[in-house]
Amino acid sequence: TELIAGGALSGCDELTEIIIPDSVKYIGNSAFSNCSGIKSIVVPKNVIKTGRAVFSDCDNLESVEILGSITVVDYLSFYYCKKLTRVVLPDTVKTIGESAFNGCASLEEIQLPEGLEVIAKKAFNYSPKLTSINFPESLTEIGDYAFEKTNISSVHISSDVSAIGECAFYNTPNLSTITVDENNPHFVFDGKALYSKDKSKLFCYPSGTEQSLYVIDGETKTIDRSAFSGNPYLEAIT
Repeated sequence: TELIAGGALSGCDELTEIIIPDSVKYIGNSAFSNCSGIKSIVVPKNVIKTGRAVFSDCDNLESVEILGSITVVDYLSFYYCKKLTRVVLPDTVKTIGESAFNGCASLEEIQLPEGLEVIAKKAFNYSPKLTSINFPESLTEIGDYAFEKTNISSVHISSDVSAIGECAFYNTPNLSTITVDENNPHFVFDGKALYSKDKSKLFCYPSGTEQSLYVIDGETKTIDRSAFSGNPYLEAIT
């Protein structure tokens, strides 16, 4: 078979192992959602597309290896897979979809492939054990609340990043370091806060920055929502 249809095995709680045949090319929406007995999944090399919420709410899923040539980790793909600790993605992935790993409370390890362009809205929201992640040079967009409630300590903004969404790094208590490629025409980091290149907008003052006073640049006209939220060290902003 080439297709596992949408919802084909959704809610099959007694399943403890799934071996997807090498002949499969497409896996539909919610095909394996709510399969609480599954602990590991290998998506074989011939799969070129997986649907929305394909493995969502698989409560005991711990490990995922995608060998196929998918380009999108779709909307809600691993939503609230609470025990998921390890994910291996193929080099073909261009987009991490909205809420793809939202609620993965145990996620510790994921290597984002070079070639990735978009990390969508809430992609890694509420993944508190995620302490570090690589930011590929190919990245162009980071969505709203993409890393909310993670514990990443550093962020790298490559030269191609042209869009950073609202509250992209909101409630990240360990975030203290943001680096911006000097050739990026859209963003700059002044050593303490992330701004638009012309300093007219302040995007983020990292929650982990240990400084009691911060002086906002005189060119700043807009402060992004929750830009200073969650920093326990700040006593004064001028």
